[in-house]
Amino acid sequence: MENKIFFYNETQVTDKNFKLLMFYNKFFYYRNITILKLAICTFIIVGSINLTDMPTFNKVSYILVAIVGIMDTFQIKQIRQESVTTLKYEFFDDYFKVNNCDVLFEISYDTIQYIIDAKKYYYLVISNSLVMIDKAGFTIGSEKEIKKFIYDKRKASIN
Repeated sequence: MENKIFFYNETQVTDKNFKLLMFYNKFFYYRNITILKLAICTFIIVGSINLTDMPTFNKVSYILVAIVGIMDTFQIKQIRQESVTTLKYEFFDDYFKVNNCDVLFEISYDTIQYIIDAKKYYYLVISNSLVMIDKAGFTIGSEKEIKKFIYDKRKASIN
């Protein structure tokens, strides 16, 4: 007997939204390193400005290096070829499936750590990765219902 599909979603993964996914991934999983790096760069900038006996050339050099460090923290490099992939999500009672025609994953709700509610997408934080779901891609169910559904399933799996 096939399980009932509560929600169905198709998400187009383009280069633009893939970079956004990688930004969230980089920031979320490396947040301690990111916070430390930002603190060091800020310290260098403030320290360089406040040290009056330092030559101007050195101050400017240190500040520029710190600014480059800050920019590098939030920059996502081109890591894949430009292409469009469609991810198909089917949400069942105990798990959901992610299918991109090449690979099929079954993911249990209890592995979801957080839900990031961005403007156009939900990002599900799962172990060492993120899953991106387009809010406008639902053909069964709606974007408002899915968030509550996942929270309820997570809560039920913890108890």
